[in-house]
Amino acid sequence: MIRNSRFIKNSADGLDFDVTNSIVDGNIFLENGNDGIDISSGKPIIKNNRIEKSGDKCISVGENSQAIIFNNLLVGCNIGIASKDLSSPVIINTTIVNNKTGFSAYQKKQIFGGGGGMIINSIIWNNSQGVELDPKSKIEISHSVVQGGYEGEFNLNQDPKL
Repeated sequence: MIRNSRFIKNSADGLDFDVTNSIVDGNIFLENGNDGIDISSGKPIIKNNRIEKSGDKCISVGENSQAIIFNNLLVGCNIGIASKDLSSPVIINTTIVNNKTGFSAYQKKQIFGGGGGMIINSIIWNNSQGVELDPKSKIEISHSVVQGGYEGEFNLNQDPKL
């Protein structure tokens, strides 16, 4: 368990987890050089964190990871959340704002397929691009506020007045 810690201005990832089912709860990740949190081949729970101004991704989910991500604030990164290489995170009650791309899913390594997952009851707003998918990837979004709109059950394209 990583709880109530601060990861500030690291030269690379703030926290890099490989093959783990850890809990990351209530932390602050600020101005890390690469990713705020980088996950590979795990099933972690990532909750109640604030991740700002990471050089690449606020949260990177890769190599068939099944992360549960909820109640996080992701601000000012290149990508808010990336799901790649057969990963399928469940993202709930998460605010993804002011990033270049809010959510991105893609295949990075040839031995895997695309990325995917589900986004529920979340906000994807004021990103240069809201959702980006390659042809091998898919995402299900529901009960969320997505700037520009997104197909799915009960999604809104309405300013959340953050």
